[in-house]
Amino acid sequence: MANQNNTVDTNPFIQGISDNLNMFIENINCLRETFGYSEGMLNQQQQNADKTYADFIAPYKCGIENGSFAIDIPNDKLRTFKKIERKKKRAEKAYQLIPPTYIVSAVSMFDSFLAGLVRCIYTLKPELLLESNMNFLYRELVEYDSMKEVKKKIIETTIEKLFRDSHTEQIIWIEKAIDIKTLRDFAGWPNYIELTERRNLFVHSEGVVSSQYIDECKKGGYNVDGISVGNRLIVDRTYFDQSYNLLYEMAIMLTQILINKLYIGKYSEDTSERDNILITCVFDLIVDKHYEIAINVSNFACDDKIFKRNLKDKAFIELNLAQAYKWSGKLDKCKKLLDSMDVSIMNNDLKIPKLTLEEKFDAVYPLMILVGNNSEILKKDSYRDWPIFREIRKTKEFADTFKKIFNEELVEYTTTIKVQTVDKTQGEKDIVSD
Repeated sequence: MANQNNTVDTNPFIQGISDNLNMFIENINCLRETFGYSEGMLNQQQQNADKTYADFIAPYKCGIENGSFAIDIPNDKLRTFKKIERKKKRAEKAYQLIPPTYIVSAVSMFDSFLAGLVRCIYTLKPELLLESNMNFLYRELVEYDSMKEVKKKIIETTIEKLFRDSHTEQIIWIEKAIDIKTLRDFAGWPNYIELTERRNLFVHSEGVVSSQYIDECKKGGYNVDGISVGNRLIVDRTYFDQSYNLLYEMAIMLTQILINKLYIGKYSEDTSERDNILITCVFDLIVDKHYEIAINVSNFACDDKIFKRNLKDKAFIELNLAQAYKWSGKLDKCKKLLDSMDVSIMNNDLKIPKLTLEEKFDAVYPLMILVGNNSEILKKDSYRDWPIFREIRKTKEFADTFKKIFNEELVEYTTTIKVQTVDKTQGEKDIVSD
């Protein structure tokens, strides 16, 4: 579930970092959903074009032998044939042209995320501005109303120059800015380099492999066996999903590292501000059944050599990791993690989800009654929405216990949503729907 530790307004520093991450996640999720629609439309277009072509030439096949044949097209049908043939070839060409645009867009979205990250770095570490060697003419300076505008100009110019460099150089800049040397050591780095280089091929050469692509991939540690100069690279569903997972993971991990290095200890000692972002992200990933991403970022966050946190947040992260293991079929890893959790430091609010994952349902119901409706963690929506309760929610005992505690049914049959709409002639109005 999403952590509910927030009782005060979010710090503006954290809000800016969180907004940058959330914008990227929303954008790339839109792209992923659209990719599925596009893939279906391309398939349908190809099938229709193939069928139309096959139906048209069927009466004119001749000289059929060993799977090969010729077609004798009557002259009065030749123009129609050429039109149908062009549509077939265009449908085939669309498979080469359309899917790569999604990779180009995904990398562009990640570039925008990185640019936002750079702005956050300057906000948290303003002393970086002193390292700028940017020169201003006097007539340029007098055009600015304040030093704030001058600083903004320096930052935007830095970003503009930085994003003309390679993606490797961009990460190196971030490493230096936040004083960490391990950003390129994670397992997905070779795939990131390949992804960004493939994006360059799609932009500049319709995906045809160049010697630069080969060289840069080798430098990044990517295995290019079987890929040669002149090959044409494609984007299928598997490749797009791998790229989506990779960029999603990198965005979360970079955000966590940034907060950990530049915010915790300098602006606040409250690690929950950092962990709330992670817990919410992982919760959303599990709800959307992106278990692989949830597992990878949770394991990353569980490294206690890097991240220090309170026991409550640690339990949240481990419980979400355990359920990601469970729902993805990795039951042994789920059990091992649950067995390793220290129950002695847990209150009943956290014992309930642990026992639920262990499928010890008979022990859950009395604890639910004991906790009642005074828990800061296990509220009505927690029982209804947290995927940890996915299986126990199917039992009558759970529904009955829920009703005893909250005096209402577990399953709500109507929801009232207030929607703001804009009428161009009458202005805004509210619509209430049931």
